[in-house]
Amino acid sequence: MELMKYGSLLVFVTACFGCDPSPKVQQDDFCYANFVFEAKITSRNIGELNIEYGFDVQAIYKGTADNIPSTLVGDGYFMSCGPQELKVNTFYLIFAKHQSGGAFQIVDYYNMANVKNTDIERITTKYDCDCIINIDDSLYGYVSGAPKIKPSKEACITPANFCPRSGFCRKNVEGACTWGNHGECY
Repeated sequence: MELMKYGSLLVFVTACFGCDPSPKVQQDDFCYANFVFEAKITSRNIGELNIEYGFDVQAIYKGTADNIPSTLVGDGYFMSCGPQELKVNTFYLIFAKHQSGGAFQIVDYYNMANVKNTDIERITTKYDCDCIINIDDSLYGYVSGAPKIKPSKEACITPANFCPRSGFCRKNVEGACTWGNHGECY
């Protein structure tokens, strides 16, 4: 009976704090992050709730070197979305943010072996954080029969089957946010 209580609690907590399966666009993570940089992971300390990483910055694409601390924190094995596990002596493109508790937290990361020059061009020249990106969830079956989102000058609506990594939203010459793609669709 006791095992059943713990099992029920685990299912409840997982349902409440589980990962969001909705589609997302890399630009949202870029705009949410305070820093985007390439780094070589130099050390790793695995804890119960998080993993601390030492790193050497190779290039900075958002933020300044003065404000990047020496330790980076990723989600650990007991987090509902799984661990943010980076390998020592490997290079990554890291999106990170200072959290209210003081931790320098990973928002997202990509192994540099999978990052192309067009990816760097896109994050440095195409992303416009003044534009809002709206994803019409009704296109993906998350909201049955929901009306489509109306376009506006301040926001882009992702097209059906958009490319989450190569897609971007930025203002055109008339000042309206428009959707575009730069690089391979993957």
